[in-house]
Amino acid sequence: MDRLIEHSVIHRRNAIIIAIGGCFLVGIFFLTCYLSFTGRPVSIIEQAVELALLLWLIKRAGGKYTYEVDKRALRVTKQGIFGRKTTIEIPFREMIGVYQYAPKLVSVLKFRRTFLFHSSLDGRTVWTVAYTAQGRGNRQENRRLFFKPSEEMLDLLAARMPGKVRVSEETVVTEQLSKEK
Repeated sequence: MDRLIEHSVIHRRNAIIIAIGGCFLVGIFFLTCYLSFTGRPVSIIEQAVELALLLWLIKRAGGKYTYEVDKRALRVTKQGIFGRKTTIEIPFREMIGVYQYAPKLVSVLKFRRTFLFHSSLDGRTVWTVAYTAQGRGNRQENRRLFFKPSEEMLDLLAARMPGKVRVSEETVVTEQLSKEK
């Protein structure tokens, strides 16, 4: 297989949770609007925070993502809820590794840019692509991209980049730190 294209998947359980959270935030926002119209003191900052949380939830759940692997690169496209498209193309030669995401407070390797290219409605496991790219002033910088691929896509990536897919984060960090020194 030379090329694989897949799209983000909506899982029912995640959609129900997001819908409940959205209804809760809409209810609280309308309650504070009602209280302000009836003359009770309501902070405008409180309303702004509620609206910002609601918009953030819609943004995280509303995007559609397309993952494409061809002979030379991984291409990830995000289409936002207002139709705006963003595409990131990562050539295989720039990839440091692909590992399963695990939240950490501090990382040894400094990533200058982090891109979230996965929907909160997608119930698959989050994977991280660590790669290098040209930054400002033609300096190499470490970047990472979070995405939710299928097992088939991970297998294809492993065939394209042997020894760099489904590795531990420590392997990726030590490999990159050894290159930087």
